[in-house]
Amino acid sequence: MKAVMEVAITKPQGGIRFARKEVDLPFAPYKGMMVWCVAWKDSREVKGVALQFDLDYRELFLIISIESESSRNAEEQDQLVEQYKGHGWTV
Repeated sequence: MKAVMEVAITKPQGGIRFARKEVDLPFAPYKGMMVWCVAWKDSREVKGVALQFDLDYRELFLIISIESESSRNAEEQDQLVEQYKGHGWTV
């Protein structure tokens, strides 16, 4: 099934940027499940799973919310965004 993993990249001064990556899964993910991507050093927890009905495209897919990534400042947030982009995520 088509799924979109989504991670919020936050910074202390406010401002959230979302990284998204489309994947094709042969199984159903669930809240609390641990997942791993080459963009991360460690596995991350799935915080939520939602079924998305896109009527414009007539597609059915899952949105998988992954635990957020916290940065210390705007510069580090930009570095994290580039890191995600380097591993096939869109921001």
